[in-house]
Amino acid sequence: MKKVPIIEVEPGQIVARPVAASSGMVMVQPGAVLTAEIIGRLLNLGVDTVWLEGAASDAKSIEVVLQEL
Repeated sequence: MKKVPIIEVEPGQIVARPVAASSGMVMVQPGAVLTAEIIGRLLNLGVDTVWLEGAASDAKSIEVVLQEL
């Protein structure tokens, strides 16, 4: 799971946490597959970031972290 700027989100990615408006109303539920239309609406509503599933591929392994110490 990774927090991603909305401008970097692509259709087909899966939401990991609820996306809520400033009022607290949930606009997109976890598990929803994002489409170009949904991404556009979120941009228009001023959403800055979205938590996505499976987006942590750039995370370092424990071995790499230990080597960097």
